[in-house]
Amino acid sequence: MDLKKLTIGSALLASAFALSACGDDSSSGADPVNPDGTPAESSSSTGTNNGGNSATGGNTQENAATTLSCSEIMFHGLDSLEWVEFYISKGEPLASMAASELHLSGAADFDFPDEPLAVNEYVVVTNDLASFKAKYPNVAGKVYQWNEGDRLSNSGDVVSVKIRGEGDVDCSFDDDPPWPSLADGKGSSLVYVGGEHGNPGLAQNWAASKTPGGNPGSGEDPIYEPLAVRINEVNPSNGSSDWIELFNTSDKDVDVSGYEIYAKKRNTAITIPAGSVVPAGGFLVLEGEALGELVLISRGESLYLREVVGGAKTNIESGLEYPSSPYSTAGVIELSDGTWAQGSMAEATKGAANSGNLLGGPLYINEIFYNPPEGQFEFLEIVNTADTAVSLMQKVNLGSQPWEFSGLGKIENISTTVIPAKGVALLLPDTIFTMVDIESYKSQLKLGDNVVVLQYSGKISNRGERLVLKQPYECTASADVPGEFDCHYYWSDVVLYSDDGLWPREADGAGKSLKRVNYALPGSDPAAWEAATPTRGVVE
Repeated sequence: MDLKKLTIGSALLASAFALSACGDDSSSGADPVNPDGTPAESSSSTGTNNGGNSATGGNTQENAATTLSCSEIMFHGLDSLEWVEFYISKGEPLASMAASELHLSGAADFDFPDEPLAVNEYVVVTNDLASFKAKYPNVAGKVYQWNEGDRLSNSGDVVSVKIRGEGDVDCSFDDDPPWPSLADGKGSSLVYVGGEHGNPGLAQNWAASKTPGGNPGSGEDPIYEPLAVRINEVNPSNGSSDWIELFNTSDKDVDVSGYEIYAKKRNTAITIPAGSVVPAGGFLVLEGEALGELVLISRGESLYLREVVGGAKTNIESGLEYPSSPYSTAGVIELSDGTWAQGSMAEATKGAANSGNLLGGPLYINEIFYNPPEGQFEFLEIVNTADTAVSLMQKVNLGSQPWEFSGLGKIENISTTVIPAKGVALLLPDTIFTMVDIESYKSQLKLGDNVVVLQYSGKISNRGERLVLKQPYECTASADVPGEFDCHYYWSDVVLYSDDGLWPREADGAGKSLKRVNYALPGSDPAAWEAATPTRGVVE
């Protein structure tokens, strides 16, 4: 974007920041800045989807809190029809959705009309209203069509539902495990099953509907329960010494003879040999002849373990997505809040419980200011822990490719950015730079040469989402588009934060940010974070 260049003194710069903070959306304004450049203080599985993930939005008209919940998503059906379902799960109804500024943003945009919305009344927003009504003629509740041309990505995306730009609840989805594959072009919808306090960005809190085409406008959605046995660790060695470790989370032995292991990227499947039993709470390692034609590629893969009974798949499955892992095994780590994270393992634990940390670095997410008070703006900070500079344009086998930071939208100038050794990248929403250029901002906050400032076009979710720093590892010729290629990535860091559970509450709109206190724990573990005063480009 073209930045409006301002050559102004400190006092005028402070005024510019204050003026830009007057918008209704607290995420898009800028922090007021004192004349000395420091930030000034702001003035301000039951088969049911009821009790879904929720967030409270400020409802000025009714002078009461209204809690929204996302409950069902159709992002990749058997046809081109897409839709998102949500409702008011508790609190006060809306006398007028328009007056309350209820709207969708993210992958799809829509401003709701001047109509009331009752508590527990379902709202469905779709890409094609006529087709939706023809397919679901008896849907109760309200149905609307989002802005023409908007589409949900088949590979995963986020739709946010907001009241006055605040209290957003995210309808998240993805097409890789552990997200259920039945919702990825096989006819099922995604149904939220995580309860009132579940993190909507966590795949464990979503399940595939048993009803073909889903069941919009209803809270009773039969689902496929997850498989008790999961893929717990793999050794991707390109066939030289591959193995897959299965873990049984239940208290009963599970005979997995005849079950299928499917590799999505290579479209290859094997059948587990007869006599394969995973003991209760124990492990089974498949290797050698047991893996048959399956080769675990080190550049990354999505694996599914699928239950087979009497020679037929039951649609019950579990899955593991592992990144490019040329130097380690990959698997699942249990976190302090009972959830789990997947990625490259810092330590191989073949046939035993996974322990320790996920392999990461050299870049880590160090600070997240995701729900700023009114008059301030969000930001994200990345630290380079290496003793050498890190270029965000990485040389790979087929040329050079930029790093990817999923969850932040488009990042400007990423291909020309180098983060100094032990340096910091401060990522800011591009909306603030309509008032001031980057160098003036750095000067006002007295940021040193070890700090680079980048701007992004998206928004960090107030509810919680998955943020991934991806370093290009290898590129291969595209199987779908002649002349193009697909790139595979090593995960430098993964953070799936939340505004609930064990995550620090003070970071959720109370003026604090999430600050990393432990790199020896996975970034998705709440024990690795604390709530602290935002420091913007300063690593303490």
